[in-house]
Amino acid sequence: MNRYPILVVVHPGAACGSADFVLGSWDAADARDNLIREANKWEGGVIVLQDSAMHETGQAGLESWERWGDALKALVSRAKASGLVAIEQPAYNETPPHHDEVIRALLANPKNRGTNYVVTGAWVFSDESGGCVLDVYSAIIRLGYKAEISEDALRDNVWTDDDEHERFELVDTQYDDETYD
Repeated sequence: MNRYPILVVVHPGAACGSADFVLGSWDAADARDNLIREANKWEGGVIVLQDSAMHETGQAGLESWERWGDALKALVSRAKASGLVAIEQPAYNETPPHHDEVIRALLANPKNRGTNYVVTGAWVFSDESGGCVLDVYSAIIRLGYKAEISEDALRDNVWTDDDEHERFELVDTQYDDETYD
């Protein structure tokens, strides 16, 4: 086991296009800025669980996406240069290998273990009932290791099917009294 903490970045690509869609572009850019600050100040090891949207990080022309990609590259490079754990591993939500399975497999190897883990990235449901960050955090805890969810992890609002229906009803009815030429 290593004598330093490890930052586990879950699905960093989802902090780009998915975040823009779920949070809105302004709030998503602020959330990415928080992730970038977290990555830039991190001094321990790092495990990046890449998602199917990983290609969005660092995408040219979209400044905060590009800065997030640059921060991830620098984070991994710093850890490698310092001889710390620096792993980039595909781990998906929708298809194997699933993110919780990947973290369990990685931590089965003592050279990949740290004193504790900080789990960040995308997503934690705002009511903490689910999300990929929470899945990875829970897998680490079940293995008996110390872990926490970063305050900078992306959190979304939890919408039920009923909420979605109500939102569309409001949109549909708010124009009932207006006439259009």
